[in-house]
Amino acid sequence: MGCKDAPSPADKARAEGILLLGNATECSRLDPQLAFHASERRVQMALFEPLVGIGPNLETLPALAEHWTVSADETTYTFYLRKNAKWSNGEPLTAEDCAFAFEHLLSPNLGAAVSYFAFIVEGAEAFNQGLLTNFNQVGVKALNDHTLEIKLTQPAQHFLRLMAYTAFVPIPQKVILGLGSAGDRRNHWDSPQHVLSSGPFRMKEWVLGSHLTLEKNPYYWDQANVHLNGIIFYPIADARTEEKAFQNNQLHLTYGLPPHRLPYYQAHEPEVLHLHYDHSATELFLINTRKPPLDKLEIRQALNLALDRKALTGLFPDKRAPALGFVPSWIPDYQTPEGLLPFDIPKAQALIAKAGYPNGEGAPPITLMYSASTPYGPIAEALQAMWKNNLGLNVRIEQSDAKTNFYNIITGNFDLGRLVWRVECADAGVILGFFASNCPANPTGWTDTHFDNLLAQGFAEKDLKKREHYFQQAETRLMEAAPIIPLAYQPVIYLQKPYVKGWKIQGAAFIPYKNIYFEPN
Repeated sequence: MGCKDAPSPADKARAEGILLLGNATECSRLDPQLAFHASERRVQMALFEPLVGIGPNLETLPALAEHWTVSADETTYTFYLRKNAKWSNGEPLTAEDCAFAFEHLLSPNLGAAVSYFAFIVEGAEAFNQGLLTNFNQVGVKALNDHTLEIKLTQPAQHFLRLMAYTAFVPIPQKVILGLGSAGDRRNHWDSPQHVLSSGPFRMKEWVLGSHLTLEKNPYYWDQANVHLNGIIFYPIADARTEEKAFQNNQLHLTYGLPPHRLPYYQAHEPEVLHLHYDHSATELFLINTRKPPLDKLEIRQALNLALDRKALTGLFPDKRAPALGFVPSWIPDYQTPEGLLPFDIPKAQALIAKAGYPNGEGAPPITLMYSASTPYGPIAEALQAMWKNNLGLNVRIEQSDAKTNFYNIITGNFDLGRLVWRVECADAGVILGFFASNCPANPTGWTDTHFDNLLAQGFAEKDLKKREHYFQQAETRLMEAAPIIPLAYQPVIYLQKPYVKGWKIQGAAFIPYKNIYFEPN
């Protein structure tokens, strides 16, 4: 008698219409207003649909809102929801759910790190700071079940693109209030047994440390055009382990790829390799400006000036470009000013001496902290050597897992903390706004009124060239104050089975899951 090998997990899932994805780390929450890590947003984009979508060329497209209008003064947006929009249990999705998402995001007790994105809305910042206690005084209102009105403090060129961000997706008001209050961080409405979704998929199963399974949402307004029957996300923190799972046909797509493995795939398996520079992210180290000696401007500036970024990026096989500033180079209607991050050892040494530590003598040790699922040791050691050789500074290296590293950064328990800044809204002002004084997501401790004013002027400006000029001044100010050490523009690298079609990461973040399908055998 003959025998037949059992199909691999990837082949079996393909036959069933189930996409198997590596997803880096375990999700902490599915609440779209609380999530901060890219792995969480990847799941949320399959569960929740925004009012506005993003197309392949960063254009805005109808999503849950079938259309919208803008007032003559460009400060009032009216969104008209699809009449057949429903939650994943079949109940109607209303404009009240959309307005409630803003109340939830801005609630002072919730402490949402991305609440500052909404401060362009009338009364939003005051409500977030507790100066307004009645949300009815905020410029977000449900005019009826299918019409949402949002009033802004000023015209905002970026507002529609911002509305595609997961922080602004509608959330189920009835479920949340049935379990607690809008601002209660302990309200676990997003747990597997309670969460409702509005997107092409809904929750099926979540086994912590193992997998998170979604199934096709039968109540999604466009479910007839959703090709997959489900998605399984695997939290594989180590990129080398993830790569092995892909090679063993346990995954259809990886979250990333160890850079040192790039030459192998370029030479032997180019059909599965995806390398994109057009939506690169800024890799940087945040500086805790509250901690000596990093509270001294001269030290921070010297750390930046003493780095040979071209030599550092040469250590990566992916040919990533040295960072010119904080804003990635592909952002539309914007170009980072030249000369913001020169390599100048003599000037760096003069600044160290001016700070009171000639040749680094007497300077307290500094800890460089990073999490890396890929081999990052050579880069950390190169940074350590440059600062030792060029400045005489003693820098210790500390590696941790992704969750520990991220928790230490957001709680201010770091000296130099590595971060890869993925773009959520392709707008220079929004990206720079991470360092605004009113941004709760800024862990550096650095604030600057002049920087804030330049951002405000840029946001208020309608002329694109003048707008760009204000943001260029703001980025220049940021580099002068040096609360960060930009290193490089990190490309998007991952492995994908050739028969997976329709997968595209748009703007480094937005993934149109409903467009994904398997090529027939």
